[in-house]
Amino acid sequence: MEKQPNGMEQPKFVPEPADSFETDFLNARGAKIKNSMSEIGDFVFRSSGSDGEGKVYFEGERADGTKIRISIEKGDGYKSPAEIAEAKNEAEYN
Repeated sequence: MEKQPNGMEQPKFVPEPADSFETDFLNARGAKIKNSMSEIGDFVFRSSGSDGEGKVYFEGERADGTKIRISIEKGDGYKSPAEIAEAKNEAEYN
C-alpha cells in the first residue's frame, strides 16, 4: 500500500487481466504500441480500434504527413491474459 499525504494507506490499483483479444491490445498493450510508433519515426498516435473480428489497428502520422498503420490479427492459438491466469490458477489448485 502507498502512503498518502494524510498518513492513510491507499491500496494500489491492479487492473484485472484483459478478457479478450481486443481489450488486450487496445487497452493493456496499447500504450506500448503507441510508444513504439513514436520510437519508429516520430509518429504521433491518431486512432485505434477494431478492424473486424479478431483484428485491431493503430494509426499515426508524422508532421510531414507520413502515415503509419499497424494491424494486429488474432492467431488461432491466442489466449487472453484472463484465460492464461485462469489456467494458471486451476493448475495451482489441482
